[in-house]
Parts: sequence; C-alpha cells; structure tokens
Amino acid sequence: MRIGRIGWFLLLLCVFASPALAARLPNRLDDIPVFPGAVRDPEVEELYRESAYYDETVVFSDVRAYTVEAIIDEVLRFYLEYTKATEGWPEVHAADVEPGETVGPWYSVSFYPDWVFEHIVEYGRVMNDGNWIRQAFSQRPQWKPGEWLSGAAVYWDMKEEDETIVEVAIWIDDLGYDSQQRIDYRSTSIVMAVVVTDPNVFADDWEEMDEELGDWLKAWFKGWPGGNDE
Repeated sequence: MRIGRIGWFLLLLCVFASPALAARLPNRLDDIPVFPGAVRDPEVEELYRESAYYDETVVFSDVRAYTVEAIIDEVLRFYLEYTKATEGWPEVHAADVEPGETVGPWYSVSFYPDWVFEHIVEYGRVMNDGNWIRQAFSQRPQWKPGEWLSGAAVYWDMKEEDETIVEVAIWIDDLGYDSQQRIDYRSTSIVMAVVVTDPNVFADDWEEMDEELGDWLKAWFKGWPGGNDE
C-alpha cells in the first residue's frame, strides 16, 4: 500500500502530537533550567517558606529563588521557549485528568500601570518622577506596544501514576527602579516552586469513620424493641 505525501504528513502529525510521546515537563525543581547568570537568593526563599500555608493534603513542597541582572522580558522568553507555554488559563484541573497526564503549561503576564509614568508634583516637591521613569523605560523593550512587563508566571500541573497532584510555578518579577536615585535596576527575580498534594490522604480516615459509624448504628438499633444481634 502506498501513502502519498499528504498521508505521510498526517501520520507524522499524529505521532508528534501524541501526548504519550510528547516531552514531559519536570516534576522537580532540580530539572528546571536556571536562567544563565542567575544567583541563588536564600533570603527570598526563607520569606516564601514563612509566608506559605499548606493544608494536610500537601505531602511535599520546595522553593528556589534567584536574582539576575537581566531584563524581565529576556527571562520570560527563556522560560516560554523552554516550556512552550501558551497564554491564558486551562479549563481543566489536574485532578480531573488521567494519571500520567499534564495540564498546561500556561502563563500570565502583568504590566506597569499608567499612573507609574505620571509626573506628580505637590507643594513644589516631586512625588513621582514620571518624566524620568518614562525616559528610563524608553530604553527597555516593550512586551507589546506601550506596555512594559512588571511580572509574569509560568505554570504546569500533572497527575502522577499514584494520583498525587504536582503543581509547578515559575514566578518572574521585575525588580523595578529607584526614581529618587534615578536608578533603573534592570534586574529580575525568579522564584520556582513545586507543591505535591495527595487527594487521598484522608481516605483511610474516612473508611475508619465509616466503620465506627456503622458499629455505632448497629449498637444503637440493638437497643430498639425488636432489635437483634444480626
């Protein structure tokens, strides 16, 4: 049987589009590449750990923080190239997919608001040097016309074969500027986090409660007229 060019193209398309053959993103931080030149930031990691709250379903968590002297646009493009993430939020949760499947990756972005560039003077004092800020930002790339990135995040979730849920996030934030000193830091903070939850962590407790409730109901009904030991 001969297969024409279109047939071969469709066959290859199906093969490379197959989820089973697609490259799987990491489920641990050790396997995520670090932006070149980034330096570990233990203080930010400690702040993250102190502020994070996890319920009893969380069985593992980890965080890595870095700073790098690079524009946020470069850092975001690096991780978009690595993950091939698409903008927007998924319509399905990792708990709803089959074991071994991944949700995402996806990403979101935020921009500096317009008021940042407003030049504000009150009682003869410059409260916000919008003129300098706009001049400084004119040396930065624009993510889209008239918009400068202030932050971004890349996510992916996966359900493991044991049905635990792995949630991975890369938060990317511009470290801003000092308008009083007229310094544009042109640096970026990178925080990577992974959280693993076990939705079945209370399964044994519920089974035990069901057994206890069943024993209690059985004993209670035995006290009624006509009750028996069966």
